[in-house]
Amino acid sequence: MHILKQLARDIFLQTINLIDPVRLITGSVSLQDEILKIDNEPISLSYFEHILLIGFGKASLKMAGAVESILENRISGGIVVTNALLDNVQPTRADVVVGGHPYPDEGSLRAATRAMELVSGADSRTLIIYLISGGGSSLFERPIDDGISLGDLQRMN
Repeated sequence: MHILKQLARDIFLQTINLIDPVRLITGSVSLQDEILKIDNEPISLSYFEHILLIGFGKASLKMAGAVESILENRISGGIVVTNALLDNVQPTRADVVVGGHPYPDEGSLRAATRAMELVSGADSRTLIIYLISGGGSSLFERPIDDGISLGDLQRMN
């Protein structure tokens, strides 16, 4: 039985390593000579005047930190909503909001409203990078109708 327990533990730890948000971002996003590649799709940054990060989900803070380490000071701003702040990972160019999980809260509404403002203010010279991970359905909420309350959203979730 000890061998099976160790095997299960090894499989679990290998899986955690494979799905690490920072590892996934750094494995699929690169920058060379002002050419950003995301999954090998080239994007010329020389065209863009602004780069915004919009992230939501439980892994979005780590993902945003990984993107910022690649793009450095090229990021103009943005918003990242997560369920908890992490001591060792904090984007410096994007605002960070803690939203509710598994139920939306005021932070969830505030984050979605701010993201919509950022997107509405963007033009063709603005590159928006979206970072989406699990938990976004409660962390990032904005009712389509003003008649839908936060309580309604919480009951629905």
